Amino acid sequence: MLVTCKGFYGLFVTMKIITFCIFIITCQVYGQTENFHGQIHADSLTAFTVNIINLNQSKGTTNDEHGYFDIKAKTGDTILFSSIQYQRYEYVVTINDLFNKFTKIELIPAVQSMHPVTVLSSMFSGYLSEDLTEIPLRPTLTDDMLGVKRSFKKQPTPIERKIYTAKSGILDLPINLINGKLKLLRHVEQIEKFEASLQKVEKTMGTEFFTKQLAIPELYIYDFIRYCADDPIFKILNNTEDRFKLIEFYRQKVQPYRLWKDI
Repeated sequence: MLVTCKGFYGLFVTMKIITFCIFIITCQVYGQTENFHGQIHADSLTAFTVNIINLNQSKGTTNDEHGYFDIKAKTGDTILFSSIQYQRYEYVVTINDLFNKFTKIELIPAVQSMHPVTVLSSMFSGYLSEDLTEIPLRPTLTDDMLGVKRSFKKQPTPIERKIYTAKSGILDLPINLINGKLKLLRHVEQIEKFEASLQKVEKTMGTEFFTKQLAIPELYIYDFIRYCADDPIFKILNNTEDRFKLIEFYRQKVQPYRLWKDI
């Protein structure tokens, strides 16, 4: 009787070990990420690309011109197939999909329904000048009709927004004053304004003015404007936008600049 009990106990332990091993192998198979291969079947697929997204792993890809696709997935993951031309389709990956290594996905074209339109042949004469007078026109919508108030206030630049943020708050201003961030931002703002003024000159005067009238190579135009900007008169004339005075100013500057650059 004792031998029989020992044999039964040994068999019981063996079965538990086998069951545990099967459980571990099953978990590994179901939890392992593999490549989910497949092909999309749909009408006129060669002209469109379908977005293929693994919703569980937040990974995505697209199909090739023949509909083939390849995406990382594991058993139980939901794969979304999305496109404007086709209906949304979700597919749950099974263990067979990973073992078979190939899955066919059928997509249905999206149907775009339109309201019926009735065309009366007697409504128009066929002459545009006459038919335009017969078409009832609604008044043009304005901001006042919609109750919208437009703001013509100049929007701040990105660097101006950063400076405003650095000065806002109880702690931001003293901290940014101490670490020098506010000073750095203001320095960057001055550089951007200076560069904008140079670009304004080039746009106002035009490229041909510098290349033809002043005989400055196009490659040196921006450098010549920077050279002129060192003169205090430059800022005054640039703000006034007096074209005649600007022309005279640049003509006086061009000879010294050419000698300095050895042009």
